[in-house]
Amino acid sequence: MTCIGEAPLSLETILPRDNLMSSKWIKARDFVTKIVSGAVPQEKQVIQTPKEFFVDHGLPHLQNVLKKLEQLNNLLPGSKKLNSMESFLLLVATYCHDLAMFYGRREHEDHRLAREQHHERSAELIQS
Repeated sequence: MTCIGEAPLSLETILPRDNLMSSKWIKARDFVTKIVSGAVPQEKQVIQTPKEFFVDHGLPHLQNVLKKLEQLNNLLPGSKKLNSMESFLLLVATYCHDLAMFYGRREHEDHRLAREQHHERSAELIQS
């Protein structure tokens, strides 16, 4: 999976320690973890709708997406691996890409509409 003689890297280990990028990543990760861990009222969660419409969008999903991205990064030769800024952006994007599946349903709204618009609502949540 990695180049010969190279240990697999997690995207988090690429971030410099004790700097603004690292602290912003930790804040984003903790914020999203609270949301996907059920800190949002159930009536606001899109995910609390019939299972036939959705796959899991919780923490296991985020960790699985991150694992796949790390595997892809580790396939790249050393000079092509992600740098710290690219890693930061990918980490935040990975954790935030489905936010609206948890906190994007509007009062009395059909869950299908919330699902169709979750990408737009995720962007709205991030920007607010």
